[in-house]
Amino acid sequence: MRTDYVSYANMKPIMLVTSYEPLSLTRGTPIELPEEGPLLGAGIVDRFTSIGMRPTSIVEQLHSRMPRPSEAEQMGLRPGVPVIVIVRTSYHVTTPIETADLLLAANQFKLEYALAVDPE
Repeated sequence: MRTDYVSYANMKPIMLVTSYEPLSLTRGTPIELPEEGPLLGAGIVDRFTSIGMRPTSIVEQLHSRMPRPSEAEQMGLRPGVPVIVIVRTSYHVTTPIETADLLLAANQFKLEYALAVDPE
């Protein structure tokens, strides 16, 4: 299932998101349609937990590039402003349960990550 979102701050678009969830996992469940049902607006953790597939890990790959003309227009970017692309895949154990492409204006975000180190 593909879902496209635009996130806004102060009425301005700040992020484009395209999310993919396998219908082989969600078909016939309350979360089959991400924009409908009892978990409308809930995040992936709550949604997939509700069907017994709580995410156990998330992998993100980041890169930067110049936006496509349609992306620059959707986000209202000035010429020459690059974007950061985050490809996020969420897993339940070893099963991918969602992948999402997030597109951010590079001049509007500072990215910070904290990584846990497993105890011995």
